Amino acid sequence: MTTFDISNLDRTHSVLPCKMDIGSPSTSSSPLVLRHSSSRAPGHGKDKRCELRRAKTPDPKKVLQSFNTWAFKREQPSDPELMLEVISGSISRAEPIPFVLYWGKGPRREVDHPDLKCLDYLATLAIRVREAYEPGAAIRLIFMDTHAKLNGHSQQALLSYFGEVDAAACQHGFESCWLSQLTRVAEAAATQPDEDMVPEHMLLSLSSCAAKWFRGEGTPEQGALKYY
Repeated sequence: MTTFDISNLDRTHSVLPCKMDIGSPSTSSSPLVLRHSSSRAPGHGKDKRCELRRAKTPDPKKVLQSFNTWAFKREQPSDPELMLEVISGSISRAEPIPFVLYWGKGPRREVDHPDLKCLDYLATLAIRVREAYEPGAAIRLIFMDTHAKLNGHSQQALLSYFGEVDAAACQHGFESCWLSQLTRVAEAAATQPDEDMVPEHMLLSLSSCAAKWFRGEGTPEQGALKYY
């Protein structure tokens, strides 16, 4: 998975990676655009003609540069070449470039200014992409309800908060879904990891996160094991 971190707003409970389906770049010629125009020639009545012009295929590197700037990131993307493949595939199909972004839940039960500011921030990114590539960007938010439940948030709190975020996101033309809808894992097949099974550096990282956000039963260390 290639990650493009654009979460440089002060919104620590949201993680916004970029994850996209890969399409094969097209080797065909540039697309043709049909443009209709009318003109009046001397001695002739009004006639209509169809004028074919060859549209210039956008350069995937320039499209990537439109959003791969320090205005939208706080570190370099993990795999720029993979991102170029994704962009090339979208261009070959004349489709918007897909962005899949994770949206977590912190202490807030209702949408507030930081949430709206973050959505505006993503809308600005989409505008930058559209300026470089006319079909623009297709942004989908994945609400991390599974993580929020592990942190002890109630279903009612999730419905309230994510519902309001979804309504605000729709105003920008963004789509959304819940992580639990995408990952249905059979509980019978799940095994509770032992502390010795978790790499030490991973356990330290997850414990630090759990100490800040975990509100379920048990200690932050037990919460870290649930995260894992």
